[in-house]
Amino acid sequence: MAWVNPTAFSSGQVYTALEDGIRVTDFLYLFNRVRQFVIPPQNASNQLGTHPTKTLTAGQTAFFEFDVPADFDPAGAWNVEVIVSNSTTITPLTYALDTNYYSLANSEVYNNHTGTVSGATQNLTANVPKALSVDSYLTSLAAGDSVGVKYTASTIPSGAHSVHYLRLQYTRI
Repeated sequence: MAWVNPTAFSSGQVYTALEDGIRVTDFLYLFNRVRQFVIPPQNASNQLGTHPTKTLTAGQTAFFEFDVPADFDPAGAWNVEVIVSNSTTITPLTYALDTNYYSLANSEVYNNHTGTVSGATQNLTANVPKALSVDSYLTSLAAGDSVGVKYTASTIPSGAHSVHYLRLQYTRI
């Protein structure tokens, strides 16, 4: 759907649109909406309650893959996070993140944009999920990009921990 600047509307004009299958007559509803997508790890090996998770020990990896929605605009507020937790307190968890992403529309190679961090640390409190930001490794993210994120648990002082999901959250502008 092509987006229209709502300030361009004339008084008395009525416009309608479909948003997620719902008929919308107030175009302001379409703008400044926070959209969120949750992507579980590939090959989830466990569950936390009814949520699929991947349990990792030191040196193991979780992969996430997603396509950036067409209404994503990097000029708006956005973030990408990997959500992790542990049944006991970890001080500190050391991890690495690798990203590869490309635009199918622009015929880019699969690793046209990359980002890497290794040796990052984060303290985890027992049974409290923690968000690990991936934003700074996705600096050229755009609508239509195909994204792959690899999360590796480098060292875990107390055995294994759970990787819940990757969350893409953005404000439609």
